[in-house]
Amino acid sequence: GYEPIPISAGSFNIYPQLNVSTYAVDNLYATSSNTEGDVALMVVPSITAQSTWSEHSLAVTASGRARFWADNSSENSVAANLNVVSGYDINSKLSWVNQGSYRHEVQNRTDVGALRTSTEPVTYDVFYFNSQLIYSFGRVRISGSAGAQKLAYSDVVTDPDVGAQPLIPDRSLLIYELRGEYA
Repeated sequence: GYEPIPISAGSFNIYPQLNVSTYAVDNLYATSSNTEGDVALMVVPSITAQSTWSEHSLAVTASGRARFWADNSSENSVAANLNVVSGYDINSKLSWVNQGSYRHEVQNRTDVGALRTSTEPVTYDVFYFNSQLIYSFGRVRISGSAGAQKLAYSDVVTDPDVGAQPLIPDRSLLIYELRGEYA
C-alpha cells in the first residue's frame, strides 16, 4: 500500500496522509423493505509525528473520517481519533511503554449489529489507556501490561415522541496481560 513520505521536523518525522474514496450501498438504512441506495464520499486525513530519538520514543497520531452521502445528508458523519504512544528505555533490557487514545466513532446503519431504529447514526466515544513493562534478554521477551477502556454512547432517539433514551449502556473494561515470547 501507499506509505507517506516523512517530513523531517527537528527530532521528529511527520507523516501526513489523505485518503479519499467513494462507494455505493443499495440499502443505506439496512431495512428489510423500502430499501434506499446512495453514494458516499469518504475523506480520511491523518497525521503522525514520530520521534527519531536513539533512546526513548514518542508518537502522536491524529486522524479523522468524514462521510458525506449524496442524497441522505442526515446520515453524514464525522469520526476522530487521537493516539499517543511513549516509550522509555529504563536500561538495555527493560523498557516501559504507555499508550493513551481517544476515539469518537459513528456506527453506520449497515454495520453488523447496528441499531437500525434510531433517527440518526449512533455515536460513541472510546477512552483507552495501557501501560506495559517489557524485559528482554537473549531471544526471550517477557511483558506485563495493565489497561483500561471506557465506551460512552450518545443518547439515541428512536421515536420523536419518546425523546432521548440511552439504549446502549456505557461500559468499562480493565485489561491485564502477561506474555512470554521466544524468537
